[in-house]
Amino acid sequence: MEEEKSVNVTDEPQEKSINISDVSDDSQEKIAPFDRMMFGPRATRVQPAPKHQKQKHEEILEQIDLEELMTHVDTLLNSYHQVKPMFKKLGPLIEQFVQKK
Repeated sequence: MEEEKSVNVTDEPQEKSINISDVSDDSQEKIAPFDRMMFGPRATRVQPAPKHQKQKHEEILEQIDLEELMTHVDTLLNSYHQVKPMFKKLGPLIEQFVQKK
């Protein structure tokens, strides 16, 4: 025998809300399901970095020799420009090899 399931249907629409905690002020906000579906959850605010982290980053940046860094970037770009024509010539050869397998 099959059990009949009863469904409570009313003419009034019922609005459900979802609680999402806001990281910035730890308060509870209610967001309608449609809003959450269309716009997603609320964006969290990014907290500014503490002063000790900023000082740490500044210390690391002070240790970088910009002239040496620019020399290495220049070397990489020169190497790229020299190798680029070779890759253009090898491209069709590689495509033929891949198509045969």
